[in-house]
Amino acid sequence: MLGFLVNRPNLIPTLQRTVQAHPGPVHRRLPRSNVYLNAYYATFALGMGGWVYGAYSLIFGKPAGPRISYIPNAKIESNRNQFIVGFWDTLRVLCEMYEAAFEALLVENRHLEVARDLAYSLRVRPMSAASLE
Repeated sequence: MLGFLVNRPNLIPTLQRTVQAHPGPVHRRLPRSNVYLNAYYATFALGMGGWVYGAYSLIFGKPAGPRISYIPNAKIESNRNQFIVGFWDTLRVLCEMYEAAFEALLVENRHLEVARDLAYSLRVRPMSAASLE
């Protein structure tokens, strides 16, 4: 029933002779190794080319948005200045997002502060956050 899987010829001695007789490098001795290596090299070269193109377009490409400077009296004359303005703009946006998240956290945890203030004013041991929820 499974004879086609079990009764197969032993190809190991043939492959061993092929590998040992081949004069080339070890990684290119098997019959299909050139196909696999060339496919790998092509994929690697394509990936590296895409990486270099992406890095180049990020550094020297067109700006993403309108050319607006958030630094007072700053002139955008080169890509370096655009990068610096973009960096400070990104930093400003991140600071605003952090402040908004911090304010939301303060509003969310305000009931804990009120309960602790009340406990201190009554000279009672302050409650933990887990006991208030």
